[in-house]
Formats: sequence, C-alpha cells, structure tokens
Amino acid sequence: MTLELTDWDKDLPSERNEEYQALVRTLNFTEGFALLFVHCSPAEGEQLITTVKEDIPHKNIEVMRLEKAVTNLYEIIDNLENQGKINILFFTGLEHSFYEYEECKRLMGWNSRDIYSYSWKGVPPVLINLNQQRERFKEKCNICFVFLLPRFAIKYFIQRAPDFFDWRSGLFEFPRDSETLEKESSRIIKDADYEKYLSLKREERNQEIIAIQELIAEYHKTPDRQYDLLINLGKLQSAGKYYQDYKEAIASYNKAVEIKPDDYQGWYNLGYALGEIGRNEEAIASYDRALEIKPDDHLTWYNRGIALDYLGRYEEAISSYDKALEIKPNDHLTWYKRGNALRYLGRIEEAIASYDQALKFNPDKHEAWINQSLALQNLERYEEAITSYDRALEIKPNDYQTWHDRGNTLRDLKRHEEAISSYDQALKIKSDDYEAWHDRGNTLRDLKRHEEAISSYDQALKIQPDDYEAWYWRVVTLGNLGRYEEVIALYDKALEIDPNDYQAWVSRGIALKNLERYEEAISSYEQALKINPDDHYAWHNLGISLNSLGRYTEAVTSYNKAQKTDPSCENGWIHRGEALYNLGRYEEAVASFTEALKINPDYLDAWNWHGYVLDKLGRYEEAIASYDQALKINSDDYYAWKSRGITLEKLGRYAEALINLDKALEFKPKDDLSNLYYVWKWRGITLNKLDRYEEALISLDKALEFTVNDDLSDIFYVWKWRGSTLNTLGRYEEAITCFDKALEIQPNNHYVWILQGLALYLLGHNEEAIASYNKAVAIKPNDYYAWYWLGKALQELERHEEAIASYDKALECKPDDHQAWNNRGFALCNLGRNEEAIASYDQALSIQPDDHIVWNLRGLALYKLGHNEEAFASVNKALEIQPDYDLVWSLRALLLKDLGRYEEAITSYDQVLKIKPDDYKVWNYRGNALRDLGRNQEAIFSYDKALEIQPDTHKAWNNRGKALFDLGHYEEAITSYDQALKIKPDDYEVWNDRGNALRDLGRNEEAISSYDKALEIQPDDHEAWNNRGKALFDLGHHKEAIASYDKALQIQPDLTRERLE
Repeated sequence: MTLELTDWDKDLPSERNEEYQALVRTLNFTEGFALLFVHCSPAEGEQLITTVKEDIPHKNIEVMRLEKAVTNLYEIIDNLENQGKINILFFTGLEHSFYEYEECKRLMGWNSRDIYSYSWKGVPPVLINLNQQRERFKEKCNICFVFLLPRFAIKYFIQRAPDFFDWRSGLFEFPRDSETLEKESSRIIKDADYEKYLSLKREERNQEIIAIQELIAEYHKTPDRQYDLLINLGKLQSAGKYYQDYKEAIASYNKAVEIKPDDYQGWYNLGYALGEIGRNEEAIASYDRALEIKPDDHLTWYNRGIALDYLGRYEEAISSYDKALEIKPNDHLTWYKRGNALRYLGRIEEAIASYDQALKFNPDKHEAWINQSLALQNLERYEEAITSYDRALEIKPNDYQTWHDRGNTLRDLKRHEEAISSYDQALKIKSDDYEAWHDRGNTLRDLKRHEEAISSYDQALKIQPDDYEAWYWRVVTLGNLGRYEEVIALYDKALEIDPNDYQAWVSRGIALKNLERYEEAISSYEQALKINPDDHYAWHNLGISLNSLGRYTEAVTSYNKAQKTDPSCENGWIHRGEALYNLGRYEEAVASFTEALKINPDYLDAWNWHGYVLDKLGRYEEAIASYDQALKINSDDYYAWKSRGITLEKLGRYAEALINLDKALEFKPKDDLSNLYYVWKWRGITLNKLDRYEEALISLDKALEFTVNDDLSDIFYVWKWRGSTLNTLGRYEEAITCFDKALEIQPNNHYVWILQGLALYLLGHNEEAIASYNKAVAIKPNDYYAWYWLGKALQELERHEEAIASYDKALECKPDDHQAWNNRGFALCNLGRNEEAIASYDQALSIQPDDHIVWNLRGLALYKLGHNEEAFASVNKALEIQPDYDLVWSLRALLLKDLGRYEEAITSYDQVLKIKPDDYKVWNYRGNALRDLGRNQEAIFSYDKALEIQPDTHKAWNNRGKALFDLGHYEEAITSYDQALKIKPDDYEVWNDRGNALRDLGRNEEAISSYDKALEIQPDDHEAWNNRGKALFDLGHHKEAIASYDKALQIQPDLTRERLE
C-alpha cells in the first residue's frame, strides 16, 4: 500500500520525516499484538495521533489519555468495551504514574542521583504490573500499543521494565527542534515564580522539574539560557522543602554560578538553599559573594543574618540585620529576627524595642508577639508578657504553644487558676501535648491540689512515658501527700529494672528520710555512692540523714565530700553549717554560711543562719547586720524579725527588740507552733526588762499555749521568767507555783531555787526560803546570790551568827560586794559586836564610799559604843550624800539628844518630819526632846500627833502622861497611862508612873495597887519598891513602908535617903 504524506509530513525536517514514515510503515504492516514506544513531547504526541489517524484511515485507532497515575494498566485495557475492534491504541500521560513515584523516592530518602539518573532502585507499580502481565497482553490483546512518552519515561521502561520493553516492535524518536526548545525555555523562564512553585502539587512539581531537566539536556544554545534554567530548576527543587530537595537545588545553583559567577541571584539562591540544610558557613560565604555584586539587597543581608544566628554569632547577625534595615527600614521580618538575636545576647530591652518595630509594621505577626512575651518574661514583666500573649492569641487562637507559654507566665505570677485555664485551652487544641499536662500538674501541685496534679502527670506520662521530669514530680507529689511508701515502692520497681540507677537510690533515700527511717535512707545513699562515688546529691542527702541521727561529725564529712564534688551548691554549705553549729563549732559554721552567700547573696535562709550563729558567738552587731540582709531580701520574713528581736534583747536594746518581735508575730507562720512559742517567750522576757510586767505575763502565757511538749528544756525558761515577773509584781504565791513547775523540769537549777527562796522570803516564809537557798548552795556552792539571800533570811529570823557565816561565804565568792559587807555589819551590830560591825561597814564604804545607808548604820554602831562624836561625823557624812534620808536625821537627833543638844535634836526631828510627816515614832521622839527641855505643852502636841497617826502607840500615851504629870495635870496623866496600859498591860514602867500620879493626888491606896502591878511584872524594879514605901509611909504604915524600902535597898543599896526619911 502506497503511503501519502500529509501537510504535517511536509513540514518536518528530513530526519524527523523519515522517523515518521518508519512509524507509519510499522503501524500499517503490524497486525495484532505489538509494542511501539515513541519519544516526543505531549504537544507533539497529540499532533502525531491526529496525523497518524489521517494517514492510516483504514485502521481503527483509539487513544487512552491518562490524566493521573495508574497502577494496573492491564485491568484498564481489559475493561475496554470495544477492545476487539481496536487495531491501534495510543497511550498518553503514562508518565504521571512516574511523577508520583519520583516523590515517593524522595520521601524514602533517595539521593538525587538515584531519583533522576534512573538507576535501578525499585520499580514504579505500573511497570511492575506491565512486567507481570505481559504474557496476558500478548495472549488477550490483539492490539498494537503505542506509548507516547517523554525521554525520562522511556528510560524508566528501559531500566525498570526491561522484560516488557524487550517485546517492543520499535522505538521512534521525535526530538524537539531548536525553535520549540527556545519557546519552551522562554515560557518556563517567563512563568517562573517561586510562590507558584510552592503551590504546585508534588506530581506537578516533579513534572516541571523533569521538563526543565530535559530542556537542559537537549538545549545548549546559550550560557545565559542554561543559567536561567538552572536557577529555575533550583527554585523548583527548593519548593519541595525536604532536605533532599535542597541538596538537589544546591547542585543546580552551583552549576548556575559556574556558568555565570557575576550574577548575585545565583549566589543568593545558593546561600538560601545551603542555609535551609544547616550549612551556614557556606551559606554566609555565598551571601557575601552576592553582596559583593549587589550590596544593597536587603534580602541577602537579612538571610545572612539568619545564617549567623544559627551559628550563634549574634553580634554579626545584628550587624547584618542593621544593614538590611538601612535598605528597607519597614521590614517587619528583619526587625523580628533582630529582636531574637538581641534576646539571645541578653540585651532584652533592645530586643523588646525591635519587636515593637516589627509589630509597628506588621501588628499581625503573632510570632513577634510571642517572642516579645518571652523577652518581657526575662525581665519579669509578667503582666506585659501576658498582654503580648493575648495579642498573639487574637491573631492565632488555635496556637496551643502560646496558650501553654501563657500558662507558664501566669504561674510565674502565682495566678495559678488562670494558668490552669490556659493549659486547658492548649490541651483542647492539642490533647497530646505532654509538656502542657506536665506544667498543668506543676501548677496544681503549687496549689496543693496533689491528687489532680498526679492525674495531670499521669496524662503526660501516657503520652510520653520517658518524660522523666513528669515521673519525678509525680513521685514528689505522692511525697507531698505523705504517700512515701508508694514512692519507695516505685523506686524499688525502678531499681529491679536497673539496679545501677544511682539517682533512684538517692530519691529512694529521700523518701525513707521523710518517713524518718534514717538508717535505711543512709543505706540507700551508700548504694548510690557505690555506683557513683562523685554524686554530690547523694553525699549531701547522706549528710542530712546523719545529721538527723545526731551523727554530726559524720554529717560534716559527708557535706565536705558533697562540696568537694560541687562547691557551687549553696544548700550544701548551708547544711554543712547546720551540722557544725550542732557540734558547737560556730566559727566554722559561720564560714560555711559565708560560702553559701558568696554563691547566692540573695539566699534568705543563709543570712538567717549566719546571723543566728554570730549571735551564739556573742557577735550581736554582726548578727543584726545579717538579719538586715535577710530582711532586704524579704521584708516579711518571720524568722529574720524574730531572731533580730532576740539579738537586740541581748544587747539591752529592749524597745527595738519588742518592735522586731511584734513584726515577727505580724508575719507569723500559721502552722509552726514551736516558732510562735519562741517569739512569745522572748517578747515576755523583753517586756519584763522594760518593766511592763503585766504585758510580760500575757506574752509568757501565750508562749505556754504554743509549747511543743518535747522541748521541756526550753519551757523551763518560760516558767522561770513567769515566776520572776510575778515576783516583781509582788504575786509571790503564784511566782512560787511557777518556780515549782520550772524545778520539775530542771530540779538542779540553782538559780530557780534562789528565785523561789526570794519569793518565800518576801512572803515572810523565812524557814522555807532558807530551805530553798540551801538547795541552791548544795547545787552550786560558789554562788554569791544564794549565800547572800540565805544570810538575809537567817537575819530575819535573828539567827545572826548563821547569817554572818552566810555573808562570809558570799564574800568569798564576791569580795567586793559592798551590800554583803553592809548586811554582815548589821548582823554583828545585832549581836552587840559593834567594833566588828564598824569594820564591816568600813569595808563596804571602801567599795562604795557614797552609800549613805552604810554611813548611817556605821554611825549607829559608833553610837552604841558611845563614840558619839565619831557617830555624829558618820551621820553627817550620810546626810552629805543623801540630805533627804529620814533615818539619818532620826539618828542624828538621837545623838544630839544624848549630847544634851535638845534644840538641835528637835531641828533634826523636824527635818525627818518634813520628809516623812506621818512617822509617829519621830513625833514621839520629838516630844521626848521637848519634854527634856521642859517644854511639856509642845511635847504633848507632838505626842498627840503621834497618836493621831498611830492611836495604839503605848509609848506615846506613856510619854504624854509624863508630860502631863510634869505639868501637874495628874488626872489627865492617869488617863494617858490607862490608855498605854490598855495597849500594853505588862509595861511595869507605866504602872509605876501611874502610881506616882495617884500618890501625888493623895490616892495612896490606888497608888500602892499600881506599884504592886508593876512589881508583879518586874519584881526587881527598885523604883517601884521605893515609891510603894513612900505611899505606905504617907498612909502611916511605917513597918510596911520600911519593908518596901528594904526591898528597894536590896536591889539598889545606894537608896539610903528614903529609908532615913
């Protein structure tokens, strides 16, 4: 059959015409099954089908156009309804099944050579189908199949379906001519748009890549065109966004810059692709080449900055961003990235300023709001950070990470409920965000909602079973619930799996410590240290348990090991200091706390301990300076206020101490009863020293409300101070009850025995007081106070010899105590040992020469010795020191009276009465002096004053009677004597004086009765016998009178005159 060429044939170049004629001949002569492969472009394929149909009209020609990938071509053909009538079946679009396979290979991690070199590495499913079904094609399909394919697809058949391809009846090549290639190249370059490439489906992108690769392989007209194609190929490859895609793009860009090294675009794109796969040093080098060519390209500066960022070269990155901003100052992305670099450098304020600029130019950049929040958090400006998070969430409300971070910030502000709501929002969006569950658990733990916290940790661990922190905090929370047995069981399970997990051994030890099973805890720590002898945490916790057992020296050794391993751990230094304190090694303890403070100058507990131990060393001012540091850190710290108050009390700065202790009560811990006890105790002591005794009692009673029963040694002090305060208030019975309580706790405390003795002494219970003082001296034989007060009590009982012995003991302990010398002198004086008394008084005055009382008592002793002039000098010395001392004026008056200087005596009595106008005794003495001067009327006035003050003073009545007698007012005198005798009926002198007044009235019988009363009381009273004789004589009873005179003479032989009469 003669073949006629169509117009299309005429237009073909000769070689293409020959190829077409060969194809037509083959189609004409082929009957039944045959396989033909034609290499052509899709457009050429369509034209070829049209032409073949015109040139071979006698054959039934059909076309199967495959618009998408297929896997089973045989099944499609087998299902054709008119299969038996078809002679020739053209296939177009089979390459779609290979485009999708290209993407699969990329996802499987094949390299570009494997993907695009068509090496044997797997077979597309459609080719597997053709290989497997080729026999059935031959047997069942009486059709000539013509596959119209691009070059890469032909190669797929050759290399991936060789069995099927080997049955071909021909392979026909229709390469594109130069004009077509030029047009196609121009179209690709003209339509090139990176954003468009990004929007392509993977099959479309692969199709475009292969199209450009075929153009590059076929078309070699100009370097510029090759360069442009390579740039666009690189862009298409980059649009895939996979690591492999960028590697392919880099290969394309490298070829491009070889062709055209002076075009900045190639270098820029190469830098970008290198940066995307982390080859940042090379990226920077490429950007530098681009900037040599085009130094004003802001995108190159911007991306150069990003590459420097990734390398941690933030200063250089900022310089690059600054260059970009010089060119394009309103670029929000550059401001944003600049802010990030500044934040990484810790230049937070500048970072925030950069984010502000970014948001000024693009307020909807939610990442800028987020990073601004992070920067604000760094400055602890949490409220502003939350505002920024809220702005970010307005833009992107479903950003679970922002909700999560917002929750963390709210937690920093201790707005825990709001934080939980934020975490809940994050978890609504992404329920498997284990970190949000974890942080939600932490926040619930802060709120002490431990059961809910555990549920949150459980959720975190369900999602991320190896989230150690969630597991750890779950265990901690179980511990917070006191479920230490469960905690131990969990660690036991962990140690069954891995017995060498030293951290589990340490944590197990901590749980045991919390159960106060210290020995077992120590065993756990020791196991940890066998595995890891350098574990600081194990040594540290071993020290804590040893300390709890009172094994302080071993504890210090453990802390030393811990600090050698990690000298920067401030807690280690703190606990070491505590153990040293417990050993009484205070200087070393201070050094330990100082080390802790070098590491962390804001460590509140370290400052408190530092002050506490300095207080123990008596370095009170330094201690206060430490507490001041603690209060700078936390002005509400109860412990610092309490301890500062106690130290001020020790310095005697009681008013300040009280203010500090009141501050401590203002910030008191709710549950720490023992510490409340200490504040109330010291407050009571301080108030006592401020003489605010009633308030002191209230505070000490409060302390007893807060006592911790096992701290009896300290409660002792509350009872002691309470007793002492009651003593001062004169409530001696109550004071004794307190001292009894104190002595139940510390029966060998000599000082309380002394205080109890004092209370008994002041109650006048001197025998019991003496028993208490004897207890005190038995416990502490060299205690001055015990001997001194024992002497006082003995003196009250007029056991002067014993009192002197006690004062001697007191003076052995404290030879320079002038009061003991004074009291000793007084006791000697009472024994009539006035010379020795004066010697004691002189000792007292050598120690304290301005003691007017001692001068007065010395004067009294001299007076008793009859050394009136010396006595007078002593008395005057006393008055020189204390002119208002009434007893001195009294003694002075007595001396003057004895010296017969009555007027001066009266003046001295007047001085006494100026000081003490209600002293009835002095009024009586004044009356005596006036009577001695014969001024009886004035004397009676003085006696009346005495009796006005003290009506039952029998001496004043007696002396009044004498003055009246001297005035001859005998009846009134008798009345006064009768008043005296009502008060003191056994005063024989008054009976005698009454008898005299009666005799002078001539009432001798009554007078004799009075004398008889006197003699009944005092039979040796010679005056009464003599006066009785006179009364008998007056009655004419001469014999009886003589008998009375004889009695008088027996007693007093000098009385001769009366008998002669």
